[in-house]
Amino acid sequence: MRSTFLILSCIGYPKYSSKKSKRIYSDHAKTALLVIMECLKTSLREFSRLLPSLSGVMEAAGISEVPEESTLRKFRKRQDREVLDKVLAYQSAMAVGNSDLTVAVDATGFSTSHASRYYVVRLKQFGKEVSLIK
Repeated sequence: MRSTFLILSCIGYPKYSSKKSKRIYSDHAKTALLVIMECLKTSLREFSRLLPSLSGVMEAAGISEVPEESTLRKFRKRQDREVLDKVLAYQSAMAVGNSDLTVAVDATGFSTSHASRYYVVRLKQFGKEVSLIK
């Protein structure tokens, strides 16, 4: 949670996106909640039901009330997807401990256990190791 706040501050993401905000939940807290939802691989509806039992998460986010599902849905809809992708990429790099990390997502549907011979040869030509994460 704190790492998400730190990353958002470092990339210059504002704490509140509007001057007219009610300031009940900061954009940093809502982004952190969306990151946790992505990590848990749950839907927004499931996450909203699960959130009251995650009191430590709410405390770390600095919120006392559970945000309604519609609050997070509207925020996710208007938030730039690049911000969430940057936060997830930075946190992945921090978890691995490598700032020169390249993260790629495979959505082809093909098996990840068998890389083609051509792909492995091309990686070796570029001096890269083949490491597949399942």
